[in-house]
This record gives sequence, structure tokens and C-alpha cells, in this order.
Amino acid sequence: MGLRAHQGDLPRTIDIFSARADYSFSLKNNYKLSAGLKSSFIKTDNQANYFSGAAELEQPDYNRTNAFLYRENINALYVEGYREFGKLGVKVGLRTEHTSSKGHQLGNIQKSDSSFVRNYFNAFPSFFLSYKPDSTNQNQFFLSYGKRINRPAYDQLNPFLMVVQKYNQESGNPFLSPEFTNNIQLTHVFKDKLTTNVYYSFMSNTSSPVIKAINDVYIKRPENVGSVIITGLMLSYNQDIFKWWNADFTVNPERVHLQSEFNGITVDTAVVMQSFNWYNRFSLGKTWSAELAFDWGGRNYSNQVTTFGIGGIRAGVKKQLFSGNGSIGVNGSDLFYSAIRKGSIHNVVGSSATFRNRQDTRTVIFSFSYRISKNAKNNKRLRDRNGAWDEQNRIKGL
Repeated sequence: MGLRAHQGDLPRTIDIFSARADYSFSLKNNYKLSAGLKSSFIKTDNQANYFSGAAELEQPDYNRTNAFLYRENINALYVEGYREFGKLGVKVGLRTEHTSSKGHQLGNIQKSDSSFVRNYFNAFPSFFLSYKPDSTNQNQFFLSYGKRINRPAYDQLNPFLMVVQKYNQESGNPFLSPEFTNNIQLTHVFKDKLTTNVYYSFMSNTSSPVIKAINDVYIKRPENVGSVIITGLMLSYNQDIFKWWNADFTVNPERVHLQSEFNGITVDTAVVMQSFNWYNRFSLGKTWSAELAFDWGGRNYSNQVTTFGIGGIRAGVKKQLFSGNGSIGVNGSDLFYSAIRKGSIHNVVGSSATFRNRQDTRTVIFSFSYRISKNAKNNKRLRDRNGAWDEQNRIKGL
């Protein structure tokens, strides 16, 4: 009689239906108004089929076997107005959303089913102010405020355990709530070369993966843990080194203040993080071009994981073909295999750990494109306005 390890089959199906309509028009005195509405319906079917025992006598494991159905309907309406007052431009907007969601865990012959229903309404105001004091645009100033929502990915709502290793498992959380962020940003642009951004973000009801030890098994599950305040500065500078060489430099220090509660642990700490990017564009004759970029991010701190600095180099070459209607190119990322994730795990009751993960981050992509329509750019703009874009972005892993 042959023996086999514990087996699991976790199929899922996600159906997304979305409809959207937008309308804009101009009025007297340089007024511009736009409005729109959107409705989306999402249906997910998550199955967890586990089996144990000898291969010939395999039986369902009812401690893990189950099914989870999730339904979500979002109806949104927005209105936005813009007017110029000489050198001053003002834009004001408001978006309202009503969300209705239902979750149903079906249970099995050993476990009873359970369900929940949630309905909530949210309003998201926005404000944008631009000021151009001179006609040559040597100086430009922008001030913006906006509130937005970040809904959980669909996998994050799936309650079933996924066995990564024997003592390392992950699961979703069907009761995970959306995050809300209020952003304020002040921007100054000098001669279209130097851009200075000062920003403040307050994130409430933030979600974070929480690791908990249960009977020597470490289970990671997303939970709403508290709030985050981010205060930062981003400096970007663009310069032509030579006629054939253009470079962008970006530095981004920021202060992150975490206030969280999970597993009986309270976190109230502030850390400084930073990142750097150096991007280069090269014009190599009339039909050849190239790019070379270096990205680096410093220490990153979250409620239970601290990662050290990580960096990588990417590069590419492209040649225009067929009088500019086509191109062929090759791009590579993490060329020196330097994006190694290292760090430590803390704030787990009874244990701590360090890790070093080397993933297959080096990629090489060969591409060929040919434009057969003069309206290709307009077609791309229509694709970018896909009404289900937000919902599609929520299809990702835990």
C-alpha cells in the first residue's frame, strides 16, 4: 500500500462585471465640469479540497476541506469642476461609493456553515490648486488633497489555509476591511528640471500580514491593525549630460510612524526610510536608443518584519524599424542578481527569526512591435480607461 503526503487542491474562480459612463462639458467663464458613474459586480468561488491517508484509501480531510463564496457590488458617482482664474487653476471633486458585500463559508459534514453581510457608504473629496506666476513656467506650484480607499485583494478575503511548508502556512481574512488614506501634497517645479514634493499621508484602518504561532505552526493572516502616518520629501532632477544622454535623479527620504495593535502587542514607533533612483536615456543615432537604471531602497520596517536595503540594475536597447512604425528591443532587470531580500522577524510571541531570500528576479525580455493603425495612441487611451481596472488590480496573492 503506497503512502502519499497530505494533498490539497485549491481552485478559485473570479468573475468581474463592470459598467462605466463619463461626461464632460464646458461652461462660460472658463468653467469645466465632468461627471460619471460606475457599477461593478464581483463574484468569487474559492474551493479548498484536502485529502489524507494512503493513496489507495485516500479520504477527505474535513478539518480543512471547505468552500467560500464572496459577492461584492460597488456603485459609485463622481462630479468634478475646474476653473482658471488668471495664473491660478482650481479643481474640486467629490466621489461617493456604496458597497454591498456578502460572504458565505459553506461548511462540510463536520463543520457548520457561516456567513456575513456588509454594507457601507463612503465619500471621497478631492482638491487641486495650480499656480504659475510667470509666462515662461520657470516656477510652477501645485497643492493637492485627496482621500482614497484601498480594498483588499480577493485572495486576502479567502479564509482557507495554504501550506507553504509544514510549519509555515498562510490564510486570508474574510472580515478584512478596506484601508483609507488622506493625502496632502505640495509641489514646486523649477524650469521643468527640478521637482520638489513635500507630502503628508494619514492611513487609517491599515491592514498588515500578522504572524501568529499556533501549536508550533506559524500562520500568516492579514488583519486591520491600526494607522500609519507618512511625512516625506521627494526630490527629482532631470538633466541633459550630453545631447545624447539624459538622466533623472530621484531621492526620497520619509518618516513613517506606525501605531498598531495585534496579538496582544502594541506598536508605537517611528522610523526613517529612504530610496534612490538613477535613470538614464541614451540616443544612439537616429534609430537606436538605450536605457540604464539603478534602483535602491533602504531599510523597511513594518509591524513584524524589518528588511535591509536592496538594490538592482536594469537596462535595455531598442531599435526603430519601418520608418518608426515598428521596433525591436531587449530589456533586462536585476542584471547582477543583487535583489536579495534579507531581514528579521520580530513581535511574534515566543520567537524571532532572520531570513535571506534569493528569488528569481533576473529577467530578460525580447520585444517586437508594429503599429498598423494611425490611431494606435487613441486606442491605447481607450484601453487605459478600462472600467474594471480597479477590480482587476485586486487579483493578486496574499
